[in-house]
Amino acid sequence: MSAGELSSPCGKSRSSISIYLAEVCAIVPDLVEKQNVRRLLRNPGHGTEELLDAFWPHLSSPITRRIRLPRRPSMDALCEAGALLSGESALSFVSDLALDDSCLTIAVTRTSLPKLQEACSTGWIEAAWYEPCPLEVEV
Repeated sequence: MSAGELSSPCGKSRSSISIYLAEVCAIVPDLVEKQNVRRLLRNPGHGTEELLDAFWPHLSSPITRRIRLPRRPSMDALCEAGALLSGESALSFVSDLALDDSCLTIAVTRTSLPKLQEACSTGWIEAAWYEPCPLEVEV
């Protein structure tokens, strides 16, 4: 099936389907055939289990836990702990979205989480789900 044939059943534009097919091609190259600028989705005999095994690492989220904190340490402390911008905070730097400074989303690895806890000198207290949080940590 071509991108044009896939667009109406999926409810997406042809250009979006073409981008999706490029991502599929990066994971399992023999599923997508290129004819000039046209991409065709093919299945040369792969079973469902085999395809799920190939795509599973790309479908699962690397985030194991989200922690909402009522106080934000300094940016220097966050950098020293190895924190990286994540979520909408990171997206605003590479797109036209305006940065929402009221809530910063960062990502840390499981091994660097204790460093971040030390950087929060006021104590590691999680915010309740209904409270506004100036810092969201994705582990």
